[in-house]
Amino acid sequence: MVPVESYVKSALLTILLVLTVSPSGKARAQTGSTESDSLRFYELSEIVVGGTPEAMARVGSVRRVPLADIVRTDAADIAGLTRLLPSAHLQTNSRGESLIYLRGSGERQVAIFLDGALLNVPWDNRVDLSVLPASILGGMQVTEGAGSVLYGTNVLGGVVDLSTRSLLGDGSLTEATIAGGTGAYGRLDAMHVRRRGKNSLIASVGASRTDGFTLGTNVDLDFSETNDGLRMNTDRRMGHAYVRAGRSWAKGQLGVSLLHVDARKGVAPEGHLDPASGDVRFWRYPEWTTSMAAANLRLDLACGKVLRGSAWLTRFEQRIEQYLSGDYSDLSATQEDRDITLGMRTVLEQPLFAGTLRSAFNLLISGHDQRKGTVDSGTPQEGAQVLLGPSARYGQYTLSAGTEYGVRARETRFVLGFNVDHFAPTETADKPRGDAFSAWGATASLERPLGTSTVLQATIGRKVRFPTMRELYGTALNRFLLNNDLSPESALLADVGLRHEGSLGSMELTAFVNRTRDTIDQRNVDIDGERRRERINLDGSRVLGIEAVGDLTLDAPVSVRYSLTMTDAVVFGDADRDRLVEKPNVLATVTLVTTAVRGSTLSAEAVYTGRAYGLDPANELVGLPKVLQLHVRASRRYYSSSGLFVELFVRVDNLTDRSVLPQLGLPGPGRMVQAGLSAAF
Repeated sequence: MVPVESYVKSALLTILLVLTVSPSGKARAQTGSTESDSLRFYELSEIVVGGTPEAMARVGSVRRVPLADIVRTDAADIAGLTRLLPSAHLQTNSRGESLIYLRGSGERQVAIFLDGALLNVPWDNRVDLSVLPASILGGMQVTEGAGSVLYGTNVLGGVVDLSTRSLLGDGSLTEATIAGGTGAYGRLDAMHVRRRGKNSLIASVGASRTDGFTLGTNVDLDFSETNDGLRMNTDRRMGHAYVRAGRSWAKGQLGVSLLHVDARKGVAPEGHLDPASGDVRFWRYPEWTTSMAAANLRLDLACGKVLRGSAWLTRFEQRIEQYLSGDYSDLSATQEDRDITLGMRTVLEQPLFAGTLRSAFNLLISGHDQRKGTVDSGTPQEGAQVLLGPSARYGQYTLSAGTEYGVRARETRFVLGFNVDHFAPTETADKPRGDAFSAWGATASLERPLGTSTVLQATIGRKVRFPTMRELYGTALNRFLLNNDLSPESALLADVGLRHEGSLGSMELTAFVNRTRDTIDQRNVDIDGERRRERINLDGSRVLGIEAVGDLTLDAPVSVRYSLTMTDAVVFGDADRDRLVEKPNVLATVTLVTTAVRGSTLSAEAVYTGRAYGLDPANELVGLPKVLQLHVRASRRYYSSSGLFVELFVRVDNLTDRSVLPQLGLPGPGRMVQAGLSAAF
C-alpha cells in the first residue's frame, strides 16, 4: 500500500505554510451552522424542468441537498457527491464509467440535469459522473419513484437535478480551493460570482489529477494488480471551465451558460478474470471532452400564465484505446466517438378552475459518429500505426408530450398527469434499422396533513425506458453480440410515506415498490470459445423497499442526519438466477457534525453497503461483500476584518480501509487522505 502518512505530513506542512502568510485580524464571531458562513451565501437556482418547488405540487419522493453538505465532501467530481443522496448507489463499471443507481434502478433509468439541461448522452442514456466537476454546484435535488410527467421519458429510475451557484443578493464573491492527498491527488478550483440588480454572473475554472486510488485490506484480486499500492490504471486528469450570465426583468428571467470539460483517464481491469482468457478490458481514455451551451427562459404571461423553457446543444467526444496486456504498451484497437445533441423543453403553466394545469413538450435529437481503428505493426523504423476505418453514423430522436393538473381540495393536494413518449432511430450505419417505439405514462400523487406536524404522501405511476442506440446497435469493440429485438422496459411505481416535523427533528418514512416488465439485462455467451455479452429482455423484475431519512436536533452543537434504504430485488422467469445483480439490499448512512470550538468543525460519516450479487462468466451469482466505511473531516475557519474568509481542512475517506465491491472484480477505493485550503473574499 502507498504510505498515506507521507501524504498527510505533506498536506499538513502545506497548511502550516499557508497559516504563516494568512492575513492577520480578529476572527469574526461564529454565527452558527456552516450554512451561515459567508462562503456559503448561495441560493439554489431554479429548476426549470419542473418549475420552482413553491409553484409545483410534490410528485414522487423529492429530497434536496444544500451547498454546505456538498462543500463538506471536498469532492472534485459529482461521483463523490452521490453518498449525499439517500438510496443512491455508485458503481464504476468495466468501461470505467461512474454511474448512479436509485432504489435499485438501472443506470440508464436515471436522468441527470444541470440547470434544466440533460447531461445524459442519448447514445447510451448515461453520463460518467467521475469527470464532471462538483465545484460549480450550488445544490442538488433528487426525485425518486414516479416523478412528474414534465421530466419527459427514460426517467423510470429517478431524476437528479444539479443547480449551479448564485448569490442571494447584490454583491460579489471570489472563492478558491487547493487540495492534495493520497495517490498524488491534487485539485485547484477558482470561482467568481456576482449580482448587480437585474444582472448576475458566475465564472469557474478548475483542474484535478490523481495517479490512482488505493485498495482496502479486504480486497485480494487474482489478476491485474500493481506493486505500487495503487489500483492498476486508475489515474485521471480533468480540467473544466464554466460561465453563466443571467438577466431578470419585470416579466421574466433569462440565463445562458457554457460548460467545457476536458479529461483523460485509465480504466481499471476486472481483477477476477485471467488476462490470458482475452476477456479483460485493458482500456484507456486519452480523450474525453464534453461541451454544452444552454439557455433557460421564464416569461410571465397574461392571465396568470407562466412559460418556462430550456434549450441546449451538447458535443461529446471520446477516444478509447485498447491494449493487449496490463503494461499498456501494445495497442491493439481504438474507437473514436462523437455525439452532437440538441435538446429543448417547454412548460406552460396556467390556472384552471381551482388548480393549475401544466403542459410540457420535450425533444432530443442526437447523432453519434463512431470510427474504429486497427493497429498496423509497421516497420521497425516507423513503428505501429493506427488505421482508422470508415465513420459509422447513427441518429435518433426522442420526444415526449405530457400534461398534469394539480389542485388542492380542502387540506389535500392532488396531482394527476399523463404523457406520451416516442423514440425512433434515424440512422443505423450498416445495420438494419429497427422499429420505432411509442409508449404512454401516467402519475397520480396526493399529499395530506395528518395533524399539525405529520404529512401523508403517496404516488403511483407508470414509466417507460426505451432501449438505447448502443444497446440496439453497439458492439463495444466486439465485446457484445447485437440483439435488435430488445423491447422497452415498463414499470409500475408506487410509494407511500409519512413526513414528520417535531421538536427533536424531522423524519420521513417511505415504503415503495417497482414492478418492471421486460427488464433489460445481459448475459454471457460463449462463441467458439470466446466469451461475449448479449443484452436480453428478462420477463420482469420487482424491487420492494423501505426508506427512512431524517435528522435530529440536539441541545449540544451537534447535528445528526441519517438515511436507511432496504430493498429486495428479484427477477421473474429467468432460469439462471432469481436476483437482480449489483443491487445492495441495504444502504445506510449516519452523519454527525459538531462545532467543537469557535471556528472549528468536526464531522464523521458512517456508510454501510449491504449484500449484493455479481454475475460470473458462467452466469452464476456470486455474493459481494458487505462493507462499513467511516469518513472523518476536521476544519478550522478564520475571518479577517478585511473580509477574507479562510477554511483549512483535513479529511480521511474510508478510515476503516474497506473497499466496496459494487461489481465483481472492480473494487472501490481504500483509505484516502486529503487536506486543503479554501479562501473567499
